[in-house]
Amino acid sequence: MTDATRHPRGLVWSPDDGRLFFNRAEDMRLWSLKINENGLVKRIEPFGELFRGDRRYGETRHVTVPSTAEGMAIDSRRNLYVATEVGVQVFTPAGRLVGLISLPQLLPRFYYPPRPLSLSVGGPENRDLFMAWGEWVYKVALRSGS
Repeated sequence: MTDATRHPRGLVWSPDDGRLFFNRAEDMRLWSLKINENGLVKRIEPFGELFRGDRRYGETRHVTVPSTAEGMAIDSRRNLYVATEVGVQVFTPAGRLVGLISLPQLLPRFYYPPRPLSLSVGGPENRDLFMAWGEWVYKVALRSGS
């Protein structure tokens, strides 16, 4: 479609406002693609920027770890969850990074891949985040209310 949509990753649809969120391979930005009533692209715009981290698991690293997006999920409050190399990054509906979910203490020290790959919101009343982390699936209860 355009350069902004080349090599898309981590596609997730927000059913209540008609936006498709995605990340491009090797791009630290998240993108929002607005679809009109006819199913055509209305606009493409940057949504947020992924956090870059290092020193994961307490190891000193001399280069910043790229945190390109993999799987994504959206909860009932339209918060966006993005699986990255530094953990699951949490964004508000306005695109502001507000949290990072990391489970390094549960993983073997040299486990590969040391990051989540797929995400899904589900469970009773969609209040749980399921994270595929290699051979395992972890569940984290999402906060209700705020």
